[in-house]
Amino acid sequence: MAAGSQFVLVLILTNFFDAELAGVVFAATSLILILAGLAALGTDTGLARFLLRFEELGRHGDVRTAVWVAGLPVLGISVTLAAALFFGAEALALAMGLERAESAQALRFLALVLPAIALNDFGLAGTRALGTMRTTVLVDKFMRTLMQPLLILGVAAISGGLLLVVSAWAIPYAASSLTALFLLRRMLHRRGALRMHLDRMPPRAVWREFWAFTWLRGVARFLQIVLQRADIVIIGALLGPMEAALYTAATRFVVLGQFVVQAIQNVLLPQFSKLLARRENAVVQNLLHIATAWSSTLALPIYAIAALSAPLYLGLFGSSYAKSGGAEAVVVIMSIAMAVSVIAGPLDTLLIMSGHSGASLANICVALAVDLTLCLFLIPQIGVAGAAIAWAAAIVSKNLLAYLQVQRWLGMTPQSLAGVFVVGSALIAFALPLGIIRAFDVLSWSSLAAAVAGGSTVYLLALFLLRQRLQLAALKAVVRR
Repeated sequence: MAAGSQFVLVLILTNFFDAELAGVVFAATSLILILAGLAALGTDTGLARFLLRFEELGRHGDVRTAVWVAGLPVLGISVTLAAALFFGAEALALAMGLERAESAQALRFLALVLPAIALNDFGLAGTRALGTMRTTVLVDKFMRTLMQPLLILGVAAISGGLLLVVSAWAIPYAASSLTALFLLRRMLHRRGALRMHLDRMPPRAVWREFWAFTWLRGVARFLQIVLQRADIVIIGALLGPMEAALYTAATRFVVLGQFVVQAIQNVLLPQFSKLLARRENAVVQNLLHIATAWSSTLALPIYAIAALSAPLYLGLFGSSYAKSGGAEAVVVIMSIAMAVSVIAGPLDTLLIMSGHSGASLANICVALAVDLTLCLFLIPQIGVAGAAIAWAAAIVSKNLLAYLQVQRWLGMTPQSLAGVFVVGSALIAFALPLGIIRAFDVLSWSSLAAAVAGGSTVYLLALFLLRQRLQLAALKAVVRR
């Protein structure tokens, strides 16, 4: 639902507003999400580590303290960043290439909402850390992600400008933040963590315990967000907001594939920590094979179809997007890079769960350095295709480092015979017929539909024959969850 809603959001912005306005929105909101990631400080990981652990150890009074020692820095840093953005909006808008008259005002409005975005993520992370995904699903994945496209569609209906569009994007975060914090407090109250007479350690001791673990993951998460979002900001600064809009539209399919992969990994990967603690490495190796094969099964068709039907995909965002050769190159490059990432498997998570979080952080630093360096060198030379090459190189380098580290330290690899069969089946079922269509230059919605329908039949038959090797009965249960 969330991935689909965000895809629809981009469709609305590119089809109902001019490309310059859409580019300003994409660049400005990317900046805000980077700053919110910085303000979050990795507290989602810290809360997940400590809240239930404190309850299990009978330290119920420290649950409340942990929430405070995590939340106060998030609030303080988000307010500080918001103030800096508010007063430096004009200079920053100029530096980002946002020359539209209302750009600085839009950044100021987003600055006012920045603390709400950070606290929204914090509140939802707290409820997840207390053992429930329901709040995140209902508040963030449904309420916020449905409100945003609906409100922006309403702005389009009244021919509103940039400030109204930015408001429509930001207001759902404020509503989601208030709801998430209220539900977090109610959960703490129901679990008795807010009772004043509970025994508790000194706040300074809880602070040291919490942040000694959390700060490293905070740095890693911030760098990961920068890796995902910085290219849009850089394109806006170097090429202008219209090119930023073009690049954003061309890369939106990535979210759909990532959603499929994350949905599977969220269910399977928590088992890594438990199995590694028991030293059941053979079971971990098998789970790594399964997670990689299942992710490939669901994500590879998306990337194959996107790469080979790029002109039709880009046409969804408007005729000007479909006519851009640079945008088509972006789709093809990113499809290949994301396919490589899926085939590589959940190596980064395995590194973290096995106690090599420092290596994970180092890999992200290398990937970010590769991305930023190539962006600054290639974007002025070849435009948005340069940003795609930079992002692809960062993805490949990060996965290659993780692959070598997991193989060396744990003696494991994500590849299996089942995974090879899945890759081969996806190529035969989808890449082959669509490649023939492109070779004969007969790509249309009808030919795409025929190729996908026929390919899906072949693919499902192949998966049926491989069902035991892929353990598809278990996958069915995971999809239901």
